[in-house]
Amino acid sequence: MVKQSTLDTLVSGLERYFLRRNDFRLTGDSYDLVMLAESSASYQSYNLFVSAKMLDSGIHREVVREILASFRRISDFNAFSLINSLQILRSDSTFVKQARRTLLERTTPWQPIYEGHNLELEGELFNSLLFVRPYLLERLRVGAEVKLEVDDQNYPRVFPVRVMQLSHDFMLEVKPLPSENWNQRLPDSIRRVDSEHREQVYSVALDKIRRVFQESDFT
Repeated sequence: MVKQSTLDTLVSGLERYFLRRNDFRLTGDSYDLVMLAESSASYQSYNLFVSAKMLDSGIHREVVREILASFRRISDFNAFSLINSLQILRSDSTFVKQARRTLLERTTPWQPIYEGHNLELEGELFNSLLFVRPYLLERLRVGAEVKLEVDDQNYPRVFPVRVMQLSHDFMLEVKPLPSENWNQRLPDSIRRVDSEHREQVYSVALDKIRRVFQESDFT
């Protein structure tokens, strides 16, 4: 269906929009549904369905405009060549509840993508669907302990860290947890920031860590 790189960019735009609307607070909240359905209107275009409790109180027409504006901020990404329509659905709608139930029945925890065929939702048959879970939003919550993977062959690959906060320029501050890996020099992609308590806090660009969280015994 959709190229993985294009899908990653689409999810990144949705994540950034959600974080902006949530005033950059890392609460662990996320979308209830992100779904792509093949469009019959044009070749290789899709209808995008989005739902989140945070959006229920908003005017859907304005939400659509804001999400598309978030896509426009991403260089080399033409959302309009991929998306034929964008629909905002209430999180308590029957459609969203059925879609979420389908995901729970057919996916494993933290599975980011599920492709379904010939699925019926609220009486409508979809030949091909792609469900996307922006799990980064769920994992990014203040105080959460996660493993940060650094793609650099000269340094240890995985660092246990605690999520601290997110700045308005999408820099994520994390605090290292006790580990022998931290006795070695950190890669240049993580730069040190001295807090007033002289604790070690590191700042990482959000666009560099879309896929760095690994499943582990961390919560």
